[in-house]
Amino acid sequence: MSKMLQEYVETLKSQGKIIKAIVIGRFALVRTKNNLKLVYEVNRNNQTIIDEVNVTKEDIASIYLITVEYLNNNQETNQLIP
Repeated sequence: MSKMLQEYVETLKSQGKIIKAIVIGRFALVRTKNNLKLVYEVNRNNQTIIDEVNVTKEDIASIYLITVEYLNNNQETNQLIP
């Protein structure tokens, strides 16, 4: 689990900006009052930053299906993702 991301999420929770969050590794799925967000840690220009993108339930379902396909050891998918 990313300590930086965990601290970021905990700070937003303590400020009341996050209703619920699930943090796994460098990614977090965050529910706010108005949105569902995928928050992630990324390295840019030799700096680690936290970025986010608004997502829908359909987006999350799509990410899940892509992940399941990859983990099912599909040879085509494994060639696409190292």
